[in-house]
Amino acid sequence: MSLLFLFSAYAVHTVASGLNYPHGIAVAEINGDGRPDILVSAAYGNQVYWYENSGFWTFTQHYVGYASYPLYLDAGDLDGDGDMDIVTGNFSGSGIYIFYNSGDGSSFTSQILPTSSSVWEVDLGDIDADGDLDIAASTGGGVLWFRNDGTGVFTQIYVGSLYSPHGCRLFDSEGDGHLEIASSDPFQVFKNDGSDNFTLVYQDATLQYAWGVGPMDINRDGYMDIAVNDYYGGATYIYWGNALGGFTKQAVGLAGEPEGMDVGELNAQTGGDIAVGAASSWVLCYYYTGTGFMVDIVDNLYDADLVVIGDLNNDRCPDLVASGPMGNLVMAYENGNCPFQVEETGGERGPSFSIFYTGAGPVASLFECSGRLEIYDAAGRLVRSYPLEGQSQRINLGGLEPGVYAAMVQGTETRIFVVGK
Repeated sequence: MSLLFLFSAYAVHTVASGLNYPHGIAVAEINGDGRPDILVSAAYGNQVYWYENSGFWTFTQHYVGYASYPLYLDAGDLDGDGDMDIVTGNFSGSGIYIFYNSGDGSSFTSQILPTSSSVWEVDLGDIDADGDLDIAASTGGGVLWFRNDGTGVFTQIYVGSLYSPHGCRLFDSEGDGHLEIASSDPFQVFKNDGSDNFTLVYQDATLQYAWGVGPMDINRDGYMDIAVNDYYGGATYIYWGNALGGFTKQAVGLAGEPEGMDVGELNAQTGGDIAVGAASSWVLCYYYTGTGFMVDIVDNLYDADLVVIGDLNNDRCPDLVASGPMGNLVMAYENGNCPFQVEETGGERGPSFSIFYTGAGPVASLFECSGRLEIYDAAGRLVRSYPLEGQSQRINLGGLEPGVYAAMVQGTETRIFVVGK
């Protein structure tokens, strides 16, 4: 396993502080203003909140409702009225809470779906391809799904599991609209036969305390891959999907007690990326380069647990949200890794540039920059200088010796990047 380390290009913003063990987080547009908001479950406080996004990296707290020990949450339009509803589970007892949005996030009505045991993660998706969002959940009694008939009636159906699963994510491995389920502890994949009956088709029993799972076609080969965190083993793995429906396991990186994760395209280049929250107090990103992964240490967040990906400022460059329960914090991370970003207003931002990585090495992506791009080594020596055209352009920085470098353009921020061996 070979990793390239990158100095982070994320700006840090506080979403919430002082909550009583904020654990569950999600990104969804709650009040209809076009700006993605942030949902938070305060597990010890038995409360769910949503944080209104101002568009300027400030957030206003709004109350959703009571839920007993809400550990994870998700959002989606469960009643078909065009707004986002909120779902969470009771980890200390049993039951799934649904909070139906009045339309603008000003009030919610609740419904409780009974379960026989505690609930870990919940995930929403149209499992049976009937046009209504269903609910999948990992519980102390195994993986369940709840069929939504569109009228507020949910039918509980048992999927399976050998142990008490932690993670639970939906994905479509065949493009038939009928969703499969990936769960963890151990890592398991349940295949939907198209009639919404599930069969265990893959299991890695060596991960005895697997936690977060993230399905995505990371390498864009047409087969679904799944990232998994091994909490006790202190590692993140990728299971590469193949044409036979199986998986090949590969280690991605090491971090103490990795818990939650999300997957998405964070630098818009070579494929999917993996965001991880590690209880050893790190928020990490693993960027797929086409041949391996590059690690970005985003923040040293005390007791980092969950991480989700969402474009909070509508610049087409996904950002991060992370929870740090023991520090009673929820943080947002503004992504500066994407080239040619566009501001929420629709107007293009002024001169800016970013550094991203390909299999051939680092590339500078510049927008309306003039003058020269100058590259300095760790000793402050100018090692390269490039004339700029004053328009969008990319410059290949391959061929640099291994080390730490600073990329500078007059009138913009300095970007620090690392070239590995």
